[in-house]
Amino acid sequence: MNGNRDLSRRPEATLGGVLAFCAVFLCATLIAQPVPPGGGGRGKRPPPKKDDPTKSVDNRPQGSDRGMIISYKPPKDSDDEDLAGVLTFRVDGQRGIRKINVRRSDPVKFQFGGEVEFDPEEYPELLIKNLFCNVTWKVEDPEAKKKTRVLTAVSFDPIDISGKIEEITPTEFIIKGAPKDHREWPAMSKPGDKRGQRPSEVGRRVPVKKLKLRVFEDITKFNDASNQPLDPEDFELKQDVEATLVYAGKGGILLAVRPPVAGGAEDGEGRSGGGGRGGRGGPTGR
Repeated sequence: MNGNRDLSRRPEATLGGVLAFCAVFLCATLIAQPVPPGGGGRGKRPPPKKDDPTKSVDNRPQGSDRGMIISYKPPKDSDDEDLAGVLTFRVDGQRGIRKINVRRSDPVKFQFGGEVEFDPEEYPELLIKNLFCNVTWKVEDPEAKKKTRVLTAVSFDPIDISGKIEEITPTEFIIKGAPKDHREWPAMSKPGDKRGQRPSEVGRRVPVKKLKLRVFEDITKFNDASNQPLDPEDFELKQDVEATLVYAGKGGILLAVRPPVAGGAEDGEGRSGGGGRGGRGGPTGR
């Protein structure tokens, strides 16, 4: 009778069966759990965080505007020694103006075919009245009730003109001419109107203007018709030239000047242009 006992009913066997069942149930539960998006599996990493175009490198709100400089004025009797000046700027296609601070501790980067930095004392020579440009700024103190902008960079949309040299000084080339390919002069557009620089109407002659163009060492390029470098003294009055410049109404910044390519001029208006290059320096002296 003792030889026929049912061993499956022993306590040890019953406990082992319960443990085995629990192990199977736990594994099934873990396998059924969903994998969280962006990672969780072996060898997987969360996607990289994208740069926020509305934030500067120091995580302050930033933005950019295209338009025209109204004025740039160094501070008068200011207790803020870090304040280099205040830029008054009109945004293209918008009403009103913007005041943008310029800080010595935040050097402005100028884009002249390459990134260039100038001393704050040189800013008044560059940020001239009526200069068409693009400005980049950041908010000085995001927690402040009144948000103040700080200028960080200035870039330009150069234009090509052809004309004649009217005068040469150590700091300026005065050129009388008009935009090449019969394009219009840059102009501010009215709110809601996207104007920009575009070809003029058929049969309409683009007006000729006399421009006082500022010359800067290591920014302005003087070339011959084959793009070989020249000196400013190699140019003469009444000479036909092609020029690349940043427009500022009756003036601007001269980026490049050269004689017209042979066969490329028509009534004093050339058909080819040069380009500026980046570099430090102020107005040239001869």
